[in-house]
Amino acid sequence: MKQMRIFLCSLFLLIFSLQAAAAGAAPRTAKKEKASPARFARVAILPVINLQEDIDYANTIVFQKALEAFTYPDYEIYDSERLYKALEEIDYYESGKAGVTEAMLRTIMEKAGLDMIVMVKLNELVQESYPYGREAQEEITLDMDVMAIFDWREKIVNTHIRDKKTAEYAVIMKIDWKLREYSNAVSIQLDRIAKLGKK
Repeated sequence: MKQMRIFLCSLFLLIFSLQAAAAGAAPRTAKKEKASPARFARVAILPVINLQEDIDYANTIVFQKALEAFTYPDYEIYDSERLYKALEEIDYYESGKAGVTEAMLRTIMEKAGLDMIVMVKLNELVQESYPYGREAQEEITLDMDVMAIFDWREKIVNTHIRDKKTAEYAVIMKIDWKLREYSNAVSIQLDRIAKLGKK
């Protein structure tokens, strides 16, 4: 009986040793991107870099659309002195006029302690008469850049939009066509970024 107990104990020890060795020898999986934040992502919507000085609603539209796209429990829009200090330290607005880089946004994200950052740069938004056709027509040109950086994924969003549209003056004369087109473009891009961040 004593020999049987010794045998069984030895057998259990052998099995345990083999399992431990197998676990230790298991190949490591390739490094994966960080998981998205457990509760919500802290996202900063940066002030719009507005090169179209006569457009005074560029920031307002972006923040309105951001509140619709980046909602709890997936996101928390972050706004603090720490963020504005980071923007000031790298001279974000003036430097960004020449072009916003991924490195610039990652520096802001690190300094401000963010999970995610979204940037919009409005290069051009112009409406003018379109000289072709029998009916009076208008043409609109929209040129903007949108960039988003995520702490938990390497791939970023970096989109350049350049769009030209024409419409009969009689159709758009009672609306603010520029505001509508800009608002729609911003909404599409921010919704896309918000969905991408949840994948």
